[in-house]
Amino acid sequence: MAAYKMRRGRVLKGLSALIAFLMVMTLNFSTKIVYPADFDGSVTLEGFNVDTKDWDGDWTTGNLGKSYAEGEYFPGRAKISNFQSLYPGFQNFPDLTIWYSAAYPIGGGGEWGMFVDLVKGIQVGTDELGFAEGWPMADGNAYPLGTAENVNIAQNHPGENTWDGYELLNLPNSQMNRSAISGTIGEVGSIYDQRRSFIVTAEDIMNALEAQGKDPDTVDSFYIYFELHLARTSIFSRDLQKAYASGAPAGWGGYIYDTLDFDPIGYGSGPETGSSGHFGMLDVKGSRDVQLPDAPETYRTVTGKKFLDANNNGMFDVGESGLPNWTIKLIGKIEDILVPLETKTDANGVYTFEGLSYGSELLVYEMMEPNYMQTYPNKVESLPIGAVSYKEDVLGEVRWRWRIPSMLMPDQGSTIISGVDFGNFLPDPKIEVTKTGDELSKIGDTIKFTVTVKNTGNVPLNLVSISDDKFGPLDAGSIANGFGPSLAVGATESHEFEMIIPETEDDPFINKVTAVYKYMEVEAKGEATHETNLFKPSYTIEKKVDKAKAVPGETVHYTVTVKNTSSLDTPETTFVLTDELLGFKDATAKTFKLLPGQSKTFDGDEMNYVIPEDSERGSVIKNEASYVTSFENFPNVYDGSASAETTVVYPIIKITKDGDPLSKIGDEVTYSFEVENIGDVPLELVKVYDDSFKYDLTALFTKKTFAVGEKEKVTQKFTIPSDAADPFINSVTATFKYVNGLFTKEVSNSDTHTVELFQPGITIEKTADKDVSMIGDTINYKIIVKNTSSMDAPNLIYSVVDDHAGNVVTDAEFASGESKEYTYTYIIKPEDVSPVKNKASVTASPKGFPNILDASDSHEVKLFVPDITIEKTADTEISKVGDTINYTITVKNLTKEDFAPDMKVHVTDPMLGLDETFELASGMTKTFKVPYVVKAADDPDYMTKYGWTELKNTVKLTASPMGFELLSKFELEDSVSVDLVHPHIKLEKSVNTSMAHVGDTLTYTVKITNTGDIDLVNVVVKDTLAGTLSGFTGSLAIGASEEVQYTRLLTTADIGMLENTASVLANPAGLPNEIRDSDTEIVEVRQRLYMETGWAFGGDYAIPINTLVGNAKWGWTNGPLPEGSYIFPIYTGAGQNDVTKGLLAGKLYVEYHDKLVSLRYEMEPGFSLKKIHLYVGETPLPVKKTGKTSVYTADPGQFPYKPVITDQTTSFTYEITLKKAGPIYIAAHSETYVPFWEMNAFYNTTKY
Repeated sequence: MAAYKMRRGRVLKGLSALIAFLMVMTLNFSTKIVYPADFDGSVTLEGFNVDTKDWDGDWTTGNLGKSYAEGEYFPGRAKISNFQSLYPGFQNFPDLTIWYSAAYPIGGGGEWGMFVDLVKGIQVGTDELGFAEGWPMADGNAYPLGTAENVNIAQNHPGENTWDGYELLNLPNSQMNRSAISGTIGEVGSIYDQRRSFIVTAEDIMNALEAQGKDPDTVDSFYIYFELHLARTSIFSRDLQKAYASGAPAGWGGYIYDTLDFDPIGYGSGPETGSSGHFGMLDVKGSRDVQLPDAPETYRTVTGKKFLDANNNGMFDVGESGLPNWTIKLIGKIEDILVPLETKTDANGVYTFEGLSYGSELLVYEMMEPNYMQTYPNKVESLPIGAVSYKEDVLGEVRWRWRIPSMLMPDQGSTIISGVDFGNFLPDPKIEVTKTGDELSKIGDTIKFTVTVKNTGNVPLNLVSISDDKFGPLDAGSIANGFGPSLAVGATESHEFEMIIPETEDDPFINKVTAVYKYMEVEAKGEATHETNLFKPSYTIEKKVDKAKAVPGETVHYTVTVKNTSSLDTPETTFVLTDELLGFKDATAKTFKLLPGQSKTFDGDEMNYVIPEDSERGSVIKNEASYVTSFENFPNVYDGSASAETTVVYPIIKITKDGDPLSKIGDEVTYSFEVENIGDVPLELVKVYDDSFKYDLTALFTKKTFAVGEKEKVTQKFTIPSDAADPFINSVTATFKYVNGLFTKEVSNSDTHTVELFQPGITIEKTADKDVSMIGDTINYKIIVKNTSSMDAPNLIYSVVDDHAGNVVTDAEFASGESKEYTYTYIIKPEDVSPVKNKASVTASPKGFPNILDASDSHEVKLFVPDITIEKTADTEISKVGDTINYTITVKNLTKEDFAPDMKVHVTDPMLGLDETFELASGMTKTFKVPYVVKAADDPDYMTKYGWTELKNTVKLTASPMGFELLSKFELEDSVSVDLVHPHIKLEKSVNTSMAHVGDTLTYTVKITNTGDIDLVNVVVKDTLAGTLSGFTGSLAIGASEEVQYTRLLTTADIGMLENTASVLANPAGLPNEIRDSDTEIVEVRQRLYMETGWAFGGDYAIPINTLVGNAKWGWTNGPLPEGSYIFPIYTGAGQNDVTKGLLAGKLYVEYHDKLVSLRYEMEPGFSLKKIHLYVGETPLPVKKTGKTSVYTADPGQFPYKPVITDQTTSFTYEITLKKAGPIYIAAHSETYVPFWEMNAFYNTTKY
């Protein structure tokens, strides 16, 4: 706060410096210490006095009464006149120094006080201020007086205001708050100067007059108005320098508190009893000083308690202790200066601020200690003595404070404002975090752990974060089943989580959870860890075979060893051993258990295997044994395998038979026979035998054992038998054996030799240009016949027959190697069945030979049947203009054959703006979803139409199978209709009168009608005065109406144009639209007034009219009145001239000067005027002649002045110019409106 005020102070001082500089530049004078000279004109000094009886004011040269308190401003003025003859045009006009009492000693104890510490509002004008014009408002008019409250506002008004017709002076520091003590006049002086002053120069006066359009050469009378500030004890007893040096504008004289140290002065103007202070003007002949007001020494004390709100319930409970040595601050709002004060609480937590003046607003707040929070006040609360709590967010300070408004000073004694308390709570947020989970697991496994958080503190907590260093966040916002956002006092929250142990983790696996909660800005943190031992499974398997090579049918033997090499903490492992080759699988698989370090070997007969006879030569028989493991209580599965390989070797013998390539029956042919061991093992000869000639060739071979790669060749002649076929083919077989210990295996091989005589042959091939077709399509077939006979064969005679074409060709001839081609077309018929099969056959014989050859070939054409559909739907059956209809268009290719070509589809829907071309395969569907907003053009008369409108929408489709566009074309369409409805509702509101008075009862009628063509539901009617109106059923059928009435009793709050609106909201049945209507009624509500006669009562000047006119009832004429100012109360109903029986209706202000009489009516609240009848003259009442006799008349209708006024006028001014001066009488009669509440009270008494 102080830093802020210091910045503000610097800105104001800079502004003052700028103003001073501009004055030097524009007025051509420099800043200087001003010394006054004698002034020979006329000077009258006056102060503004306020009478504490009727709280009216007046300017006086005498005492200023006891209506002022410390800290308030009292006005002073100096009238300067009759100087033009002495100082024509202000030539040699001296500076005017107005002094005022400043410092004063208190008793004999060496203490000092201060009468006046600031001056503001110094201004110059030529208009004389009236008796009620003490303080100017911002608009230049006077603050209203008449009550203690009004006067208090005026005396404490902030800022500098200027009277209408005056010019505010912005004096430099050299003319403000200067010493007025001999020897230092015009200088800064000392803090103990008992007189200080401000100085107004001729230049200041002339500039002010010219700014008002006045000619300084002709003005011979002007006023200097100013306001003096009565110093506050609450300021001077604490920190004057800080308050004024940083806050008071330099233009008011505050600069001096930067220049001099006033801290030794501890009191304001109150401790000095009586009117000991004065103000006056230096060096003016005949000028009379004016006493300062007597500011009573009465103050306010603010006290309260700062308590520890142990149970945090926001209120003080019996037994709760006070908080000692806490800082409490108070800010006094003085003018626009914020004066900070502070104190400390005592041992019981009580604090006190004393010596506080009444005119300023006080703000009280506490400074927080670390970790504490404010609990009281916690809402807007008013204390009986006037303090009100309020909230204000200020960085570093609490937000709830107390505001104590300015108060009226009591007649006697001081005011103690107690109960301005503050409650604080010391939150102790704590949490306890525990973590449990699986004790044993392994890398890659899923483990479960449970985290529990308990609130062990004294405040509810809000979650900031909770996370596991391995798992991540555990809050509900990050994962399912996470921790919630808050935790009540004593509450426990627990959750179970799962995670997979990463590959990179160590044994043991340790993870930590960290939870952070917060209460307000204070955190509570807790941690917990959990340890899981990680076992490390490890296994080996070994497999061996006794033979690296073996022949099919030979037996090999395997050995398998499984070893458990896991860590010692690994649970016992169950193994399932499988060996597909050995038949260990499913139910025959080997199951066994091993602890870490144990092993098991399989080496029995079950481990034998016979190499299959169909094994390929050189193939490797890879025998793999595999295991799968399992654990009790763990889901993990491990596997491993080992294999042994045996290469399959073959015992192979090869015999090759060769001979003459061509021959004929009966010829001798020489054959050769070569035997070769082309296998992988040595072979022993068993037998070589020619099957065709039934001849044993074994004895021809000299070798009995053939090593790998060894061979031997022999020859033998044979004659082709007469029954030999053409070609003649004969064969030979060689048999050998492989011996390996007890294992023996025979192998054999055969070979043939062919003698060609000649070989006829023929082929036929049939093709078509299409494999897929449909009814009506044309197929182009081709048949190719080829003579495949040996070149030495004769020509072939052939014929071709086709299923569709019939005899294609008959007995045609072509040579060996020749080809013939035949083509024809076929149109697919409706009766054809898919597939359409077509076969072509050929028969042939060698020319000159009876042999018959034949061949055939077929072709298939698959047939498809195209089909397609389109369907259009809408999501609603009813809608309206402005609503959205969601259309769905579905296109489906119904062609059943999946080999059919795709459909080329074109879909158009002009209303929806749809135009799409696409390809669609058999059985596939394409869907369009298109929203459509119903347009006004769809329902042209929708605003007035009654009856539903059909909105029909059609989609069209064209489609053809791709490649078959000329054979098949689909043209389809589908439509959907939506009925457009016209929901409307009408609300009509009426009232039984358009004008009423307070106390009358209004009857309102609200009628609603379904004017649409659809039922309405969810009907709710609300009224701005009555809220939601009951009596309506909530639904309206088409054309139905409902009507509800309610009443309202008029009060004064309704005065004026009472506007009342009823509104209705409904939904069309089946639609979400909101249908609304409203209607408004306005009733002029007038105050209920009663007419009464009113008369102005002049107190000691009042003469009852019935003492002057015999038949007069009551009333007064007032006089004789000399020139001056008067205030007459206006009474109504004061029968028998007894004012105690009447009502005070207002006041009549009378100004009588220089034959001008100004009469101003100001009526009390609720009272007003209808007519005014005035008499102003030399006689008590108007005189009328009756014959030769003149008599008074009290008939108001005979009064000479009847000003025209507006009905119910509350303020009115009327001026009368008299023909001559002298004492006058005033009789003021009025027809007065009396408010009904006054009349009720009036008639219930016996005063009338």
